[in-house]
Amino acid sequence: MIYNLVKYVTARRSHHKARKQLLQDRPIRKLTSIEKQILNSLSDIRDLSGDNVYRLSGISEILTFHTNSNASVTHYTIGGVEVILPYDAVLYLDDNNKAEAALTSDNKMAVVSLNGKFFIEEAWKLSSQVATL
Repeated sequence: MIYNLVKYVTARRSHHKARKQLLQDRPIRKLTSIEKQILNSLSDIRDLSGDNVYRLSGISEILTFHTNSNASVTHYTIGGVEVILPYDAVLYLDDNNKAEAALTSDNKMAVVSLNGKFFIEEAWKLSSQVATL
């Protein structure tokens, strides 16, 4: 258990450093108004930290920490940066990912597009249609 905790904490520090380095890059664009509205409506995103969109690329990793009480915490990364994958974005992860993401107030990157296959606006529209059935 201690080994897993140390491994988990070490990985989280590494993700924090990768995010800080990413944010030193120039944003590739601004969020559209609909993307901003969708992200702000999601329960796993508290608030956005501005409207800049950054490019992420690289392998994806899943980091899960299990406790003795059968609880677990799972984090996803792309290129070493922790991301929030809204809707069904996790289904579009590949060996080598290209994503666009915006910074949240809790210092995670919320993915708005992934690998040319997932787009948050399309996912939102689809979920809205399903909800009305």
